[in-house]
Amino acid sequence: MKSFRLALITLCSFASVCSAQFIPGVTATSSMGTFSTYNIANLTNGVGLSSMTLSGLHSATWQDMWITNQITTGSITFNLGSVVPIAVIAVWNYNSSISLQRGVALMDVYTSVDGVNFTFLSTEAPPMATAAPVGPHLIGGNGVPAQYVRFDVLQNYGNNYTGLSEVQFEPGSGVTVGSNTTLGQGCIRSFTSFYESFATSAAFDLANSAMSMVPVGGGSYIVLSGATSYVAPSAGAVALTLADNAETPVPLAIPFPHAGGSAASLVVCSNGFVSVASGNGVSSAPTATTLLNAPQTGWWAAHNYNPAAAGSGVVKVEQIAGTAYITWDGVYSSGTTTPSTFQFQFDCVSGAVHLVFQTMSTLGNARLVGYSPGGTSLNPGNTDLSAALPGSFTTGTTDILPLTLSGTTRPVIGTPWNLNVTNVPATGVIGLDIFGLIDPSIPDLFFLGAPGCCSRSSLDVMNLWIVAGSTHAYSLPLANDPAIVGVHVYTQALVLQPGVNLLLGGAITSNGIDGKVGNL
Repeated sequence: MKSFRLALITLCSFASVCSAQFIPGVTATSSMGTFSTYNIANLTNGVGLSSMTLSGLHSATWQDMWITNQITTGSITFNLGSVVPIAVIAVWNYNSSISLQRGVALMDVYTSVDGVNFTFLSTEAPPMATAAPVGPHLIGGNGVPAQYVRFDVLQNYGNNYTGLSEVQFEPGSGVTVGSNTTLGQGCIRSFTSFYESFATSAAFDLANSAMSMVPVGGGSYIVLSGATSYVAPSAGAVALTLADNAETPVPLAIPFPHAGGSAASLVVCSNGFVSVASGNGVSSAPTATTLLNAPQTGWWAAHNYNPAAAGSGVVKVEQIAGTAYITWDGVYSSGTTTPSTFQFQFDCVSGAVHLVFQTMSTLGNARLVGYSPGGTSLNPGNTDLSAALPGSFTTGTTDILPLTLSGTTRPVIGTPWNLNVTNVPATGVIGLDIFGLIDPSIPDLFFLGAPGCCSRSSLDVMNLWIVAGSTHAYSLPLANDPAIVGVHVYTQALVLQPGVNLLLGGAITSNGIDGKVGNL
C-alpha cells in the first residue's frame, strides 16, 4: 500500500492518452426512433461539446442532444466507418433540465466487426446528469477491434423518453479506464414504499401471480407471495363508469384502515391504481417519481388502460364480507384491443391488500407495480418482485437512507482517488475509512449483531475521523506507477453509532467500492 501514497502527478503526462483524437465520421441508428424535434446526428457530431476531448463538457441545451420517440428501451448502433481498435468510449448523458430522468441509467455494450455478430463488452450505468455542463462517462474498449458498437439500453431514470447528449470513440490500445464499482448496500436502510418498474408491457413478468401486503404495525407491511386467489366478479358486481384517463370514488361499507388513518371510500383510476382519496392524478405514463411523490396513499398496478374503448372490458367493484374487490376485467391497453385482468382486494377488517394478476396484455406502454404512503417518500430503488416474493420483505415505518459511499473521481495513477460518504447520522461519533486489497464479500453481518450491514473491504489500512456533519470526504493518493494499473483496491466506511445494534457497541457500514486502478 505504500506505493499508493507517493507524490501526485497530472494525468496528462500520459501524452498518448491526452493527445488522442476521436474517430471522425461516426454515424448512429436506433431501434427506438428519434423524436421529431431532435436529430440523431447530434449523438456523434460534437455539437454542444466544449472541446473534442475527453475533458470536454457538454452543454445543457436540448437542441444539442438526442431522445427516442417515446420509447424507453432498445438499441443504438454506431458505425465507426472501418475496423479500428477501440481504446475508450465516451458517453455524455442526456443533460437538459426538461427532464434529467431521460438519461440512460443502465445499458449493455457490444462490439462487432461486421455489424451482424456482436460480442459483449460491458454493462454500464452512466450517472444522471445535473443540467449543468456535464463530463463523459468513460468505458474502456480494451483495444478491441470493431467497426460497430451497440448500446442495448435497459433502463432510463424514469421518463417516457430516453436520451443521450453525445457519444465519441478514441482508437488505440494500452488504455485502462479506472472504475468505481459499488459493492453491496449500506445500513441502516428503511423505506416506506416499494415498486417495480417495467419499461414495456412485454417485460412484465407478474401475470398469473399474486402478492399480499399485510400490516405488521406502525404503518408498515410485510409483503409476501399472494395469500389469496382471484375472485371472479359476480353478476352483482358494479361496473364503474370510467372514461379514458379518469377516476371515480367508491364508497366502502366498512372504512379501510391504512397507514395514514382510515378511508370511508377509495378512489379508482382507470389507469390501474387505487388511492385513499383524490389527488394522485390520472397519469397514463407510470413512473416511480409519480408513485413516490403522490400526495395520497396508493396501491399501483399502473399502465395506460382505456376501459371506455369500444369492446373493452370494464372496472368492476364488489364488496363481500368486509373485503372490497376492484377488478380490471378484460380492460384494453390504450390504443390496442388486448385485454388485461387483475384485481385489488382490500380487506377492510385487517387492512391487508392483495393484488392478483390474471392474463395480462403484452402490448401498450410501461407498467408500474407498488405501494407508497401519502406524501413524498424516499426512493428505495427498483425491486424485482418476481425474484423477491418467493420470500418476503417488509416496508419501513419511516424512510431512512443508509450510510452511502461513492467515488467522486475514478482511481487513476498519478492522481488522488476521491471518495465521499453521505447520510452520516447525527448520532454518529467516530468514523473509519477502510482500504484493502481483498473483498470479504460478506453481505450481511447479522451474526455479529448488525443485520443489514456488510463487509466489503479487508482491514489493510484504516483512517479514523470524528463525525462532524452528514457527509465526510476522504481520498487515497495513487502513485504514478504503471505497475499498479489493473489492481483492484477496495474501500468502505464505518461509523460508530452507539446503541444502533450490537456491532462494536453500535456501528453502521456503508456499501463498498471496488476501485480498479487505471491510466485514464
